[in-house]
Amino acid sequence: MPRAHSVPNSQTLSTKVGPKGISNANLISFSSNSMKPAQRSSLGRFLTSLDVAPFPALRQIEHADCYWPITERDISRSQWVRWAESLLERNIQLVDRKGTHWRPRLKYVPNSKR
Repeated sequence: MPRAHSVPNSQTLSTKVGPKGISNANLISFSSNSMKPAQRSSLGRFLTSLDVAPFPALRQIEHADCYWPITERDISRSQWVRWAESLLERNIQLVDRKGTHWRPRLKYVPNSKR
């Protein structure tokens, strides 16, 4: 069982909710006053390695501390953007407290990297 204020993993969620509840879950919501570095690291591991198989209806993960950067520099440094793009590959949106999700930007890929 996770400690208070810890980030769960997909196995913890599946054992807490049970098989029937998981198939209908379309949103996971997190809230926190402020995240410590260790919690941010745990959240990153959770978001990038979440096994979505037990959650067929999951379409959004909401986090109250999530914010979307505006400038190119901030976008390239943002953990939220990396996590959101990782989730989008699995057809899940990471949303902020207002329900705004990340929209990937066009990225330049040189011919040598294609």
